[in-house]
Amino acid sequence: MAKPIPTTSFDIILETPKPRPKLTTVTIVLAILAVVGVLGGMILLVLLALDVFYIPYLTEFAKFLALILSPFVPFLFPGFLGVFLKICQHKTWPRKKAWMFITGSWGFQHFQRAVTDAVTLYGGGDVCGLKECKGKWVEWILVGVVVMCQIGGWKWDGGYVDLCIETIIMDEAERQARADEAKIAKGEMPEGTDLEKADKFEGVVYKSADEEKKELMARDEMAV
Repeated sequence: MAKPIPTTSFDIILETPKPRPKLTTVTIVLAILAVVGVLGGMILLVLLALDVFYIPYLTEFAKFLALILSPFVPFLFPGFLGVFLKICQHKTWPRKKAWMFITGSWGFQHFQRAVTDAVTLYGGGDVCGLKECKGKWVEWILVGVVVMCQIGGWKWDGGYVDLCIETIIMDEAERQARADEAKIAKGEMPEGTDLEKADKFEGVVYKSADEEKKELMARDEMAV
């Protein structure tokens, strides 16, 4: 049985895929402008729907859009809160804190409105009826359901959010693996590598210069 040839650093460079090209300054500027434009447009539509100021045709469109989306408003805060709690309870991964901040900011955007709705339900000592405050009651009942399910370990979402979280973790792990491979190809060590203990990385054995020289000489003899 033929003895397998060990992998050398030269083979690693040949087999490692080239890293993706870095983003240019123009691409980054366009991405920032796109994000600012989307957020600015959303804020503008909200202000127009609240009659803060008036723009012909655009104000009517904003009110029509608010009318269409209004039935879904009671589901926003419970949903964002549930996603945030699921990420907090999930096992740790490298970017967990970043996702906690992102989902927490989503929920915080609707927290003030949800608190205002809660005050409306019990404002002045009088309880708002189900007919007058149906959306507000639905919102806070869902908040209670989400919190109870998280405490009890039940899947209020049918496992969909957990599946999305696992997909995000896998994608981030694949991107990190590609970045580590690119660093190895450049002769750099990946972040977090223990130089004293790690003589192997991702199943590749690193050989000394003398070992590589002996191996090349053996190959030349075999070729002759």
